[in-house]
Amino acid sequence: MPLRKPRDSEDARDRLEEALRILRAKGNAQKAAAEAKVSAERFRRFLRDEAIAARQARSWVISDQRPRNVQALTSNGVVQLEVRGFEAASLVYRHRQAVKQFLETNDASLLAPFAGASVGDVMGRTHLLETRPNALYRLAAMGGDGFEHVYRISHQT
Repeated sequence: MPLRKPRDSEDARDRLEEALRILRAKGNAQKAAAEAKVSAERFRRFLRDEAIAARQARSWVISDQRPRNVQALTSNGVVQLEVRGFEAASLVYRHRQAVKQFLETNDASLLAPFAGASVGDVMGRTHLLETRPNALYRLAAMGGDGFEHVYRISHQT
């Protein structure tokens, strides 16, 4: 019977996620691990075991496809989605930031980069991100959640 690995504590998991954020920004796994206060070997094992990144030549190529729960502002209203990967979740978050700035400044040009942009969920459905000013004003009038409720990684148990 194979031995089960002990689950990482929440604090250790948070530090590994922090090291991953630093790796994305700086590109150096050893420095990212040191800055996040985890061992370099533990961080490399985390990257390999979770299939988040792979070593190619002398650098790490990040291919993080873990599912994330995000709350998107779509043409169908505010929708809770489970998307695959960092890029899709990042697109939803950048869209929400642009919408927030638009609502504060009334500058519709902030929404232009997202015209026609869509995000796919893990079920294969595509959701068009909302860019119509009047629809966004209506969604804002209904209320909403902060970032903590908008974006989080789905942990499979």
